[in-house]
Amino acid sequence: MSYVPKSHVKFLEQAGNRVIPIDYTLSEEEIKPLLEQINGLYIPGDSQLAVTDSKYRDTFLYSMMYAEAQAYDEHVHFPVFMMGNSLQTYIRSKQ
Repeated sequence: MSYVPKSHVKFLEQAGNRVIPIDYTLSEEEIKPLLEQINGLYIPGDSQLAVTDSKYRDTFLYSMMYAEAQAYDEHVHFPVFMMGNSLQTYIRSKQ
């Protein structure tokens, strides 16, 4: 089961964003069309799942590869906002 804390949603909405949750347990083939419909990504990482759940890490890495491809290959601004352990997960993935 996945969820986004209400406080995170309110924070993003107060900044003028519309929040559309994407379930991290979906397959890469299911997530790609969803990523193509949004213009930015918020990755909550303030739970232990960010460190211990391999499916979360796989989805995280795929999402970051998508964001990087948008910036470098497609020359499209695709902002990524990371919280908590998600930044550590990203740094570990680059090692």
